[in-house]
Amino acid sequence: MSKQKAPLQSGEVSCALKKPHTHAGQHYQAGQTIIVTLAEAAWLAANGITEQQEQHHG
Repeated sequence: MSKQKAPLQSGEVSCALKKPHTHAGQHYQAGQTIIVTLAEAAWLAANGITEQQEQHHG
């Protein structure tokens, strides 16, 4: 069963994980995508956890 992506809200980005990570209490594997705030995305990218994919300007 496939999951539908939630639409991005203003100030959110979709990031692909480069390694396993726990976000908002949920465990994700490398290759999965999470939606985070711009500040969270910057921290994740700076720590080599994600690659930024898509940004919503609203």
